[in-house]
Amino acid sequence: MINIAVIEPSGKLYGSEMVLLDILKNVNRSKFSFTVFLPAKSQLSILLEAANIAYIETLVSASESAYKKIISYYNTNKEIVAGNFDLIFVNQAGILRPISILNNIRGKLPIVCEVSTLEDAHWMNKKSRFTLHRVKSFISNSNFISNNLNIKSSSKSTLYYGYEHKGLKRIEIAYQEQDFKIVLLGRISKSKGHFLLIDAAKQLRKYPFTFYIVGSAPSEDIQKDFERKISGAGLEDMFVLRGFQTDIQKELSGMHAMVVPSLLEPFGRIFCEAAEAGLPTVVSDSGGLGELARHFKFGLRFKANEPEDLAKKLVLLYENYEKIAAEDLSHGKRMLSRLNMKSYISRIEFLLEKAAANGEVSVDWLGEEQVIT
Repeated sequence: MINIAVIEPSGKLYGSEMVLLDILKNVNRSKFSFTVFLPAKSQLSILLEAANIAYIETLVSASESAYKKIISYYNTNKEIVAGNFDLIFVNQAGILRPISILNNIRGKLPIVCEVSTLEDAHWMNKKSRFTLHRVKSFISNSNFISNNLNIKSSSKSTLYYGYEHKGLKRIEIAYQEQDFKIVLLGRISKSKGHFLLIDAAKQLRKYPFTFYIVGSAPSEDIQKDFERKISGAGLEDMFVLRGFQTDIQKELSGMHAMVVPSLLEPFGRIFCEAAEAGLPTVVSDSGGLGELARHFKFGLRFKANEPEDLAKKLVLLYENYEKIAAEDLSHGKRMLSRLNMKSYISRIEFLLEKAAANGEVSVDWLGEEQVIT
């Protein structure tokens, strides 16, 4: 049995946490044992308990004082030293430095570290060898992230996320020229393209588009700024703000299309959810999203950070809806088949096993070459 300590610094239910949950629920439990270290009263704790996955709430939230963070790192390391672990799995690279420093002093365990955002890749490039030298594999979720990570190739892995179907179904709705509904899922922010969408919408007043924004901003200031931008442009009738929602099937029901305008998205799980739901998608041709769209030939791409081109592509979809929707439905099914969860997990298991044996690991997997039936 390989005993793994998982470091999850936020414990929220964003993309990286849900990918972690996919890994923990699908690996071979007779071969791997996990204990997750995370902040107290986390949303993720509830899901871990439901899945019968061990966790210890030794960490604190990012908003806590430096003193409380240091104490939490010390307590976490103390539990790891006492827990007879074989490997440390750091789920978000931002916490690697304190975990690595304490491990170098007291634990000396091999480490595997997820590097899932551009910010984390740039941050990692500035770290000293003392911080990084026990990391046996840095896992990126796209070539976009991997190419921005200046780490020796022998310990750099690139793994597209496997996709586990959620039961999202294509809702058959008539193409209505007078009511065209487009959904955007995700946290409201400039980097996710929400403000870019407002600029595009200004050019689409004569079209019967309604944009359903599913998600909330990380702060009240950003939320209010977003709402002010909509009202200031006189676009209140084109935007419906749904806030944070957990029932994705309900939010996608009755939609004609999805837009994913993120500027530098590392991977984009909502892109996969659009494919499962059978929604034709307009997607930013940048970062990991553009990479996925080109690799799997799914989605109608627009030039990143150019609202004029986003507006143009939305009109193109509207005016050629049935043809583009049929093409995206076919390509989306192929994409999800190739992002087979069992194949993804097999690579993760191989990586964890080799790293636990103190060996450097480099694994590349951009989905299966062939469709899996």
